[in-house]
Amino acid sequence: METWRRDLVRGLALVVPVALVLAVCLLLYDWVAALGVPPGYPAPIRVGVVVLAFVAVVVTVGRVMGTAIGPFVDRAADSSVNRLPVLRVVYNAAKFTIRRLLSGDERTRTPVKVESWPGQWMTGFRTGVRAPDGDVMVFLPGAPDPTSGMLVAVDPDHVEESDETISAALIRVISCGCSNGEDFGERKRPFDE
Repeated sequence: METWRRDLVRGLALVVPVALVLAVCLLLYDWVAALGVPPGYPAPIRVGVVVLAFVAVVVTVGRVMGTAIGPFVDRAADSSVNRLPVLRVVYNAAKFTIRRLLSGDERTRTPVKVESWPGQWMTGFRTGVRAPDGDVMVFLPGAPDPTSGMLVAVDPDHVEESDETISAALIRVISCGCSNGEDFGERKRPFDE
């Protein structure tokens, strides 16, 4: 009976994550295929048209923002969205996060260890911002949902750089500490350095 149980757990450990990823991909594919393209065309063509249109819009907006009128467009968008009570919080957080992640500051892309109690360390990520008193702002992701968590101001003496990759740190958080990424052949790649 024990071998059946072990085989069932092993099978579920592979099938469930793969099935979830495929289900999400299929839902996204169907959603994108239904966007704005007449349904008479095959789904792959509709998806291709939507993706190309999205890329074209992003590149065009990026070019406009790089011109002299870019700051005016940016201020107009900010002032318009900042009048909306709930959306302004989401808009400003998303805008700040994207700008921070796409900036050249590598310190915000590597995990850190935060000493919460003597000899006890928590995995966190620098935000790149300092608190008014000089403390380092660190996001401590929640387990198993790394999008939850808390933002803490930490004394710089209690923050230590980690030598692991972002994916290894996130695998450990998502698995609630049951894995450190080595189970999945997680190795440091040249672009992780």
